[in-house]
Amino acid sequence: MNKVWPYSNPTETYEYYDFPFCKPKTVMPHFMTLGQVLRGDRLVNSLYPMHMKRQVPRTVICQRPMSEMDILKFKSAIDQNYMFELFVGELPIDRPFGVKSSMGVEDAKAPERYFLVNYLDFIIGYNEREVVSANVTRELNPEHLVDITEWKENMVVQFSYSVHWTPLPHIPPSQALELQLKSTMPHGHSNMDIHWLAIINSFVLMLLILSLFLLIIIRVVRSDLSRYLQIPDEELNAVEEETGWKLLHADVFRAPKHRLFFCSAVGAGAQLTSMMFMVVLVGCIGTYYQRGAVASAAVISYMVTALLGGFVSANLYQKLGGEKWAWNIFITALCFMGPAFLIWSFLNTVAIFYGSTAAFPFPTILLMFAMWACVTFPLTVLGGIIGRHRSIKQAQAEGSPFPCKTNKLAREIPACRWYQSPITQMFASGFLPFSAIYIELHYIFNSVWGPRIYFLYGILLLAFTMLLLVAGTVTVLFTYFHLNAEDHRWWWRAFCSGVAVSVFFYLYCIYFFLQTGMTGFLQCSFFFLYSLLAAHGIALTLGCVSFYCTYFFVIYIYSRIKAAATRALISQQICVLHGACREDPRTCPHQASTSSTTVVMAVERLTHNVLRCVVDALKSAQLSQAKAAPAAVLLFEPCHSLIQEHGAFAAATDRRRRLSFTAPHWRRLARLWAALDAVHRLNKAERTCTQRELFYRAISDCRELFGSQSVMDRALRDAVGALQVGRPHLGILTAEKGLLAGDIAFKDPSAFASLAAQGSSGTSISESMLKDDNNIQIGEKAKVVLVVEKDTIFQHLLHSRLLAALPMILVTGRGYPDLLTRRFLQKLHRIAPHLLQLYLGDFDPDGVAIYLLYRTSCEQLRLLGLHSDDVKKLPVEAGVSLSKRDHTLQASLLRREEVRRNPLLTDEIRSMTRKFELEALHAAYADEGMALKFIPDKIKASSWI
Repeated sequence: MNKVWPYSNPTETYEYYDFPFCKPKTVMPHFMTLGQVLRGDRLVNSLYPMHMKRQVPRTVICQRPMSEMDILKFKSAIDQNYMFELFVGELPIDRPFGVKSSMGVEDAKAPERYFLVNYLDFIIGYNEREVVSANVTRELNPEHLVDITEWKENMVVQFSYSVHWTPLPHIPPSQALELQLKSTMPHGHSNMDIHWLAIINSFVLMLLILSLFLLIIIRVVRSDLSRYLQIPDEELNAVEEETGWKLLHADVFRAPKHRLFFCSAVGAGAQLTSMMFMVVLVGCIGTYYQRGAVASAAVISYMVTALLGGFVSANLYQKLGGEKWAWNIFITALCFMGPAFLIWSFLNTVAIFYGSTAAFPFPTILLMFAMWACVTFPLTVLGGIIGRHRSIKQAQAEGSPFPCKTNKLAREIPACRWYQSPITQMFASGFLPFSAIYIELHYIFNSVWGPRIYFLYGILLLAFTMLLLVAGTVTVLFTYFHLNAEDHRWWWRAFCSGVAVSVFFYLYCIYFFLQTGMTGFLQCSFFFLYSLLAAHGIALTLGCVSFYCTYFFVIYIYSRIKAAATRALISQQICVLHGACREDPRTCPHQASTSSTTVVMAVERLTHNVLRCVVDALKSAQLSQAKAAPAAVLLFEPCHSLIQEHGAFAAATDRRRRLSFTAPHWRRLARLWAALDAVHRLNKAERTCTQRELFYRAISDCRELFGSQSVMDRALRDAVGALQVGRPHLGILTAEKGLLAGDIAFKDPSAFASLAAQGSSGTSISESMLKDDNNIQIGEKAKVVLVVEKDTIFQHLLHSRLLAALPMILVTGRGYPDLLTRRFLQKLHRIAPHLLQLYLGDFDPDGVAIYLLYRTSCEQLRLLGLHSDDVKKLPVEAGVSLSKRDHTLQASLLRREEVRRNPLLTDEIRSMTRKFELEALHAAYADEGMALKFIPDKIKASSWI
């Protein structure tokens, strides 16, 4: 047996044996989870013995003498529609105490009579040895009831029960609790169509609002930024006289008043936001069918996320220049728990006064306090220390955390109009987000303030996400309006925009209360005070989300106009591009006097020659837009594989990126110009070199720009993208890496020489092999091009009798292939399309990654192995567990579009729980088994992907 409660007052719970029912001689409490205790459950033993599959006819368990007070207590409970709950195994059943009816009354004007349920007819379903269904007959016949309208002297009420067992093999035990609960849902599947329709309508409305606001923000802000960044230096003074958000750059990052409490509220909001996401996401899995599971998950999630709350609060407080960091962490820990403790203390006292099970037992109180003191508070302190030290390190490395400096004296704030007032903002930023969730609140309230369990967590996640998106967007929009009104006090206003939603939430609580039949001081106090606590949590959550959306927006727009040096450099580059400073950039009237860094000097030194080369290249390509070059370089940034083997540029598949003349791109622009200057001098001398040689040439002129070969490689990719030509046309050769062997011959210098008779370790693939299509001759018997991942396996196959048994062409890129190898395979396919190109690599994520890199240039390449079927024949000891890097690469491969389009390849990657290398296959096939059996058999069976 569990508890009893009035149907209209679900929080007003009492113990079952507080009423004059038959009870055992010794009442034994059962084990309960923390969540069950928090929701007022009190499980005890009952007088209804049951044994598996044993039918029990109607049996009297006791005859209870009733006093007049007992009868009055039952009649009062029936008037208030009292319910009781019992458990059969883990399956809950709730039924009313009794009913009021005119049954057996001949006079229609006579008052209704009271009937008490004294006979429980249990119908229990089982599957093998597990109880999968439990029910009590809902049809209350006269045999289930006893008339207690009038008390009589020596009145005795007889209580009885019966048990009927029914086999239900179609219900699995794992779903028994879920089906038991859903069978009693008042808003079950019959109302789901209306529910989904309301959610979809709300979702469409929110998308329209979100799209409208984003459109306004993007159009207006981008227009402001583009107009502002194109103003030359001599007009800057005039710009500073106009109105708008640009005038607040020296005040917008001024620390707000009461920053200690502000940062604490933001940190507590971040903790609650992450807690809510954890609870809802776990609920989407479907694990909350156990009574009290939501409360348990919420308590555990709140403890775990304390680390995040302390981190966010202390990190922001340090950025704002706060000094009382210890007090900041302490207030963060109490920001939500302080009001929660005060409300709980009052309600727990009320529950104790009423004798309700809603009052926490003393051991539970000690446990909750210990959990906060030993877990939540220490994690908050730890997170605060980490956040503070991280902010200090960032300040030491990067300087100010904000893009603009703050003046000592605050700017005067002009008077605002009515639609710019805080009240208007609070109303709009509260009403619009609330409209995204008010429908779902109805179902949540029916579950929280009722005996049923909420299970639509997928819809709740959707509604919660819409709420956060709309709240953040509306707050950003109103913040932009206030900044345009020259009001820099946006910190608290952005936070309070989220708080406004909680006001509408509490108004809805009042509306919901008026629609219910809740009565009594206990129920009303629980409803209004716990609703107030929920509103406080929503205020902190949405306040944090709204603030951070606004924070990143303000950082973004002011980082675009943050320094006069940036504007001077932009103006200089615009003048140079339009020909104002062609002869000597140092004579430019817009030259910044303070640009003394190495990077700026390098840009200044190289601008003239490099830009002349770029313009000449554009003119030679007959591009009309060269006459009016913009103040930015549009890069077609290709991968190596997108450069065709004849040096052409594959613009159709390239990723475009705009490299602008702004401070974040200074160093990259300088490297691009230095690389172009080196290539220009190389071409004037009619010489060629490799990328490695070009790197050493560049560091001799400007060592500060190129710290490694990878930096030069990226600069060359930018150069290739800017000029839209391949590396061979720039005179940059690729180092030889790939090897070649088999039935193929090359003309050198006038006669063909077969590679089958040359060398025992293969021939290097060189640039000369790609110059002319007529210098290659394929053997008549060759039908296959086998691309091998590793050089060791290439050498094994070369020294075996594979080429004699199965004439073919062997190629290896020795790991991740170079550009020459891929271009050579591309050329082979063009001059000999009948050749079947196959790839043989390791059974691991790297092997697949190498295969996909080949395919970016050679789409005709097929994966011959290793496959999952191949490694099943190998001993388990031959494999190695995947490393953390392997798992990361495996997940990355599964996200790639070319993998998702190939189901067989997707299955192969997912089956990689261990990695097997080609050497393990070679060892398993003794001697030449791999060359003479494994490879020929797979080719004959066409076993490739």
